[in-house]
Amino acid sequence: MRAVALAILATSLSPAAALAADFDPGPLRGTEYVEPAAAPIAVWEGVYFGGFGGISQSNFQIKGDPKAIVAPVVYNTTLETEHGVSSWLAPLTKKAHGENFGAFAGYNSQFEEVVLGFELDYTHTGIRNSGFDQVDRIVGTSDGYQNIVKLTGVAKTEISDLATLRARAGYTAGAFVPFVTGGVALGRFLVTDSVTTQIARYNAVGANDGYAVFDPLAPITFDATHSILKDPVALASHKRDIVAFGLTAGAGLDIALTQNIFLRGEYQYAWFDDLNGHKFNVNTVRGGAGVKF
Repeated sequence: MRAVALAILATSLSPAAALAADFDPGPLRGTEYVEPAAAPIAVWEGVYFGGFGGISQSNFQIKGDPKAIVAPVVYNTTLETEHGVSSWLAPLTKKAHGENFGAFAGYNSQFEEVVLGFELDYTHTGIRNSGFDQVDRIVGTSDGYQNIVKLTGVAKTEISDLATLRARAGYTAGAFVPFVTGGVALGRFLVTDSVTTQIARYNAVGANDGYAVFDPLAPITFDATHSILKDPVALASHKRDIVAFGLTAGAGLDIALTQNIFLRGEYQYAWFDDLNGHKFNVNTVRGGAGVKF
């Protein structure tokens, strides 16, 4: 009887043993690591070109040109020696806005995610800046005369064309390449300065020496009879076409739409330190599109 029971028990356990032998649970949950695939790096190396449009803001300063215009009128006079009349004018300048459009072309070299290159661009615009100042003063001089001086000055700067050659440095982030630029600029300008100088001198004590007695309450009038200067009303104007070099810097973002087509948003700043007496700078914001090969 005991032998029969053992045989039955062995028969009942053999399927479970077989199942246990065939069961393979594999590695425990959480122990298997799958390395993620690296994000593809966009290829920006090669030649590219494109076009853009945007808006610009500019302003300018005057570096003493009105003084150069007034000085010949009052040269070697007591009025200039004692009061520096030629330096009185300081036309206040205003910011100006205008549209722009142009084209760019360049070349990129790529070192994994880093993109280095250079770019040449041309911008056409017609921004005009102007400044105005007027001075009316009555001053005495040591020769015993009162001097009525009226100066009116107008200064203008207009930029028509701007070209830059810049180095570029960027970093790829998927389809995006933020970048910075810096280089030299070349601009074509029309610079104008005009000054009207009116000076009349009157005897301070009222002595009848051939000139009218000075009356500080009377309206200021100017005519040749009451002036002892050669040009009681003198108009001088300087107008110059200037091509000048400056510096430029900026930043932007390129966005790849396809392997060969990209969009661009960019800010650029250019400044010119000396335009025959004027200083000028321009801020440009623009958007465009390009093709790369």
